[in-house]
Amino acid sequence: MTRDSVFNTRRHRLLRTRIPLAENVVSIAIAFALGGVVIWVLAQRDAFDPESRDLPSELLVRDGPAIEIYSRPLNPWIEPGQTRGTAGPALGALPESILDEQWQTGGRARTFDAGNLYEKINGEAEKFLKQGFVSLDYVVLRSAEDGSEIAIELYDQGSVGGSMGVFSEHVSGDRVVEEESGVTFFMTSAGVIGRKDRFFFRVAGDRQNDKITGKSVQLVRAFADLEGADGKAPEGLGILTKAMGIPERDVSFQKKNVFQFDFASDFWFGRLEKDEAARVFVHIADTDADASALLGAIIEAQKADYRMVESADAWTTMQHAFLSTYFSISRQGRSVFGVDNLSDRAGVETVMEEFRERVDLE
Repeated sequence: MTRDSVFNTRRHRLLRTRIPLAENVVSIAIAFALGGVVIWVLAQRDAFDPESRDLPSELLVRDGPAIEIYSRPLNPWIEPGQTRGTAGPALGALPESILDEQWQTGGRARTFDAGNLYEKINGEAEKFLKQGFVSLDYVVLRSAEDGSEIAIELYDQGSVGGSMGVFSEHVSGDRVVEEESGVTFFMTSAGVIGRKDRFFFRVAGDRQNDKITGKSVQLVRAFADLEGADGKAPEGLGILTKAMGIPERDVSFQKKNVFQFDFASDFWFGRLEKDEAARVFVHIADTDADASALLGAIIEAQKADYRMVESADAWTTMQHAFLSTYFSISRQGRSVFGVDNLSDRAGVETVMEEFRERVDLE
């Protein structure tokens, strides 16, 4: 076995034995030139003479119209006899009662649709679009007293379910949800978030003070004037609020991907007070056959994470393999209903019996 040397044992030889005189002269000349440039730059730093660089004034005078460098923006039209801010600017779907002597628009109102919603809320747009988004009206109010500003976003979600679905995604466990004049809302540190009929709104001030809090409360009352689609509550919402007695603030709506199944959509959910994680649900299908097919598909899909506990004509009950919570589902007529995330096995029968006794699902 041969051994190769790691290091080269041959010594390097200097092939160039002398440097020509011309090369030495050029190198020295370049060094002096660079040094001279540096010295000149340092010497000229305070030697600026505007007259030596500006054009003579004679050349700046020319015949013809003057060149307009800045165009003053047009002022909003004000009716004769009215002061600024009382002309009633276009606010889209926003009620005019959001304006008063102290709070006026800080700019024109803007309207966004599904095509350009990303320009306003790029990271959140999909959350609104999947819940039936129609349009967004946006305006900023400015205080005449201290210049503070409030941004108002009013979303038309197309239906009560759409606004409920978006609102439920904003509500966390520590939020105190209130109701006033048909408006469901909760206060934030510098504004308010809420909904009325098919509308969802967000109000955010640029600072935290009593003035912005007071204006946020007034805006809630102003939004009570928003007109809904047709005044008729959706059937699923009526089942949970009227028949089951669940407050509307505890009801939510999911339009797509219910139970993480792409075939399940348009479900209403109601939170149970006795079990914070548990929620009842109901879906109204177009036909009895559609309801039956949906029921079978959900039961079959849930078998991946649940084990069967009870399967009868009345309802089907399953238990989660890891969380040990119960899921029960049934159908009657066009309606698919049940309970999810229930920790008490005995409570399943109570809830399902209550559905059948108090709700006419035929």
